Amino acid sequence: MTDTFEPRSVGRRRWPRRLGIALLIVLAAFFVVPFLIPLPEQPDREAEDVAAELGLAGALVDAGGTRTWVEEAGPVDGIPVVLIHGFGGWSWSWRATLPALAAAGYRAVAVDLANVGLADKSWDLDTRHAAQADLVAAVMDARGISRATLVGHSMGGNVLAWFAARHADRIDGAVLVDAATGPAASGGGPAFVGSLVRLPNVRRIGQLVLRSQLDEARMADILRSAYADPARVTTEDVSGYAAPLQTVDWDLGLLAILRDSGDSALDSPIGDVLRVPTVIIWGRDDPWIPLASGEALRDALPDAEWHIIDDAGHLPMEEQPAAFNDILITWLESTQ
Repeated sequence: MTDTFEPRSVGRRRWPRRLGIALLIVLAAFFVVPFLIPLPEQPDREAEDVAAELGLAGALVDAGGTRTWVEEAGPVDGIPVVLIHGFGGWSWSWRATLPALAAAGYRAVAVDLANVGLADKSWDLDTRHAAQADLVAAVMDARGISRATLVGHSMGGNVLAWFAARHADRIDGAVLVDAATGPAASGGGPAFVGSLVRLPNVRRIGQLVLRSQLDEARMADILRSAYADPARVTTEDVSGYAAPLQTVDWDLGLLAILRDSGDSALDSPIGDVLRVPTVIIWGRDDPWIPLASGEALRDALPDAEWHIIDDAGHLPMEEQPAAFNDILITWLESTQ
C-alpha cells in the first residue's frame, strides 16, 4: 500500500509560503478593491444654488486664493464681530445669532472654514487650525475689516486661539462657546488617523463610507446627540446641516480635515495666547464637551467672564438663542 501523505517536514516548509501568499492576496484586496467599487453618485451642486434653496443671502469670497462662503448682516460701519463655527458646522450654525447682532448695530460676519459648508473643497487644502485662522484673516481682508471681536464655537474656539496667536493685532475680544481649546482639549484627533487617511486606498474607503452612510437621517441623529433636548431639532435644522453634502468633493474635504486634525493643538498655553477681553459661554448639559472642560478653560483664563446657559447642550446659540444672544450682546456692549 502506497503512502500518499506528505512527510511532516515538507508540510511544515510549505506553511510559511502559503501564509505569505494569503497575506499578499489580503493586501492586494485592501489596496486594489476599494478602487474597483464605484463611488455612490452625489448631486455636486454649486454653492449658490444650495444657498438659494436655504434662503441664504451670503456669497463666495476669494480669501487668499481660497473661495469660501461668508454670511454678513448688519451695518457696514458697525463694529465687526466675526463668527467661527465648529467641526461639522458652517455659517448656518449662526442663523439665530446674525440677525440679533445686526439688530444691535453690529456688523456680523459668519465664515465657512476651509473644506466645509459651502466653501470650495479640495484634498490639497491645508485645514490645520493655524491655516484656518489665516483664512479668517484673509476673509477679513477681503471684507475690509482690519480688527474684530471673534466668536468661536467648539473647534472654532481653537481656530480663534490660533488667530490670536498669529494675528494678535487684529483681535479686539474673544467669545469662546463650548470651545474645544485650552487645557482640557487635545486640539484635534489622534495622529494615526491622519497617517491612515493619507493612504490613497484608505481615503477611497473613507469616500465610500461617507457617501453611502452620511445622509440627512444620519445628520439628524448627530445633531440630536448634541442637544440637551433632542426634540428641539427641527427638519429645517437638519436640512441646513445636511445641505453641504450636496456640494462638490464634500467627502474629500471632510477627510482632509480628519487628516490634519492631529496637528492643531496650540503650541502655547491658552492664557499666553488670549490677552484680550474674553467671555466663555457654555451649555450646562453639553454632551460632547462637558461643563468640566469649560471650567478648566475658565481656570486657565481667570480674567474671562463666565456664563452657563441652562437647558442647553453643545449648541447653545441654537438651542437657547435668546439667552445666548442676550449674554453675547450685553458682553459686547460692556467692552465698547
